[in-house]
Amino acid sequence: VHGGDSRMWRKLLLVVAGVVGIVLFSTFDVSTKISDVTHYIEHELSPVMGGFVMSCLVAFATATFLTTTPMNLSCGAVWGVVWGSVVMMIGCIVGAVINFLLARFFLRDWCSRTIQSKPSMVAIDKAMKQPDQSFQIVILSRLAPVFPFALLSYVFGATSVGIVQYTIGTALGLFPGVVLYSFLGQTLRAAMATSGDDESNAILWFTGIASITAIVLISRKAQRVLEEATAAKS
Repeated sequence: VHGGDSRMWRKLLLVVAGVVGIVLFSTFDVSTKISDVTHYIEHELSPVMGGFVMSCLVAFATATFLTTTPMNLSCGAVWGVVWGSVVMMIGCIVGAVINFLLARFFLRDWCSRTIQSKPSMVAIDKAMKQPDQSFQIVILSRLAPVFPFALLSYVFGATSVGIVQYTIGTALGLFPGVVLYSFLGQTLRAAMATSGDDESNAILWFTGIASITAIVLISRKAQRVLEEATAAKS
């Protein structure tokens, strides 16, 4: 797609994404709806179909700049750490690949301008041009949420990184956080189920706080390494 056609598609996609976001946030209480949908999935659908529906919802949220943290917690609460993480990972990766492909084939000019408008993104773009650095940058940027997930997916689509490297790097970078949030969701649900047992509550809340602490520490460490890697290429 070139010239006028490219600009037309870019404007159309941005308008559609904007309208979807405005409608969702102005019409619905997103947190309440996620809770309602989770209840429906758990009680009305089979585990397999429920997982498929949740993965689709996560992919949609990922591709349209909506937060996925409540969904991650819900996955852990409904399916536990292992299968909850699987359901969440599938949705996040699908959404991230959709953004990547949109940027590469329809929104490349817009993404390039976005990169140039932010010095930190310029540094990432320069580092991505090094074949031995691009895979590491993708992983670190997913571990350290310096930028919105969807925006970063679009930015990577405008760089030279291959889709295989991008997908694997995204999966590896997402994995620790997804597992920890799934564990936290499972822990919070267990705490609610044993609300009358003070000893159990203390243990469950301790593990929940430890999970949050681990997420913060991993993100900070990854951010420092990412800053070092991009600074070296600036």
